[in-house]
Amino acid sequence: MKAILDKIKSFGFIQKHSYSESDEKAVRNIFKQMNGSIPSDYLYFMKELGSGYIDASVKVHSKTDIPPVNEESKYLSISRFLDWSETSDFSIHSEMHMLSDQLPNRFIPFVEGASGDFYGFSIRKDGTYFISYWHHESILNEQIHLVADDFNSFIMSITEYKEKHSTSVSSNDSINHNSSPKMIELLKRTGKWKGD
Repeated sequence: MKAILDKIKSFGFIQKHSYSESDEKAVRNIFKQMNGSIPSDYLYFMKELGSGYIDASVKVHSKTDIPPVNEESKYLSISRFLDWSETSDFSIHSEMHMLSDQLPNRFIPFVEGASGDFYGFSIRKDGTYFISYWHHESILNEQIHLVADDFNSFIMSITEYKEKHSTSVSSNDSINHNSSPKMIELLKRTGKWKGD
């Protein structure tokens, strides 16, 4: 299980909330209400690292087609690991309460994805689970999509995202691309146009 910690630490994990036994009891109750239990690798992760952010642009490969996925890569963004506190605004409890009328049944969010979306544990009736992605703009009953078979596979599928093309331009850089006449005029005025 140490491999999942090493993987997350390699991206520069920034802890925002540490583990507490009382928080664990509250989360255990959420899983228990769905006939499940906290996956042991997820429990280990939370005890060792707690909740927080990854200080790098990372992505997770999806096993199925999901609307917000980059069509070329089939990758999803990943944001914050939710904490277990019952009082935090960035916790499993607060998200489940705030989205209670929207989240699918038997879905426990644990990581924020793209804006308004979550990765979560989809608990089967027999208590087993899989990791899914909840896309908040999907048609009802088509909102969750398989991402990984378990927590360990989910963590190990995270990769760093490096943009192929830089969108930033330094003050000394020139821009030359297919632009509208208005844009070309603006670029010429700023000295950024490198064309005819």
